[in-house]
Amino acid sequence: DMMDTGSPTCTIVGYGMKEPDASWTPQSLAIGGFVLNLGDGRPFPNCVLEVAYLNESLRTLRAELHGWISAFTSVRVAIGIKIFGQRTNGTRRMLALVYRRGVANPEQEVEFGTTLPTAAGLQLTIQVADLYHGTALPPGYAVGDTLAIDLAALQRRILSTLP
Repeated sequence: DMMDTGSPTCTIVGYGMKEPDASWTPQSLAIGGFVLNLGDGRPFPNCVLEVAYLNESLRTLRAELHGWISAFTSVRVAIGIKIFGQRTNGTRRMLALVYRRGVANPEQEVEFGTTLPTAAGLQLTIQVADLYHGTALPPGYAVGDTLAIDLAALQRRILSTLP
C-alpha cells in the first residue's frame, strides 16, 4: 500500500513552496481530519526525506525538517541526512536526523560518517504507524512496530556515489 511519490511540490505556510528530495505516501491516504491538502488536491506525504550536501548547512536542514512537521502540514516524519565535506585526513562526517510530529525534536540524531571507527550497528528507527497514518496498517504490522534504517549500509551507498 506504500507509494513513493518522489518529490511533490508542497505549499507550506511560512516556508513557501517546498519539494522534498523524496517522500512516501500510502496509496489510500485521503485528505480529511488530520491529513492536510499539500496545495494541489493531494494529501501531504506521511514521510519526507531531505539530503543536505555541500551547499546546505546543518542549520538550514534542521529548519527544513522543522517546517515539514509544522502545524501547516500533516507530515508525520521528516528524515534528514547531512553529508559534510571531506576532511583533509580523508574522513567525512555524516549525520542522520529524524523529526517526528508530536515529540521533542530531533527525536533521533546519529553520527554515521567515516569519522567514527565503524558505523556497524548504527540505525534510525521509524514508527510503522507514522508511515501509514490515516490508513490501515498493512497485514502483519501492529501499532508500536518500527522499521530500521541501517546507517552503515547508507554510509556505503553515499560513499559509492560521491566523487
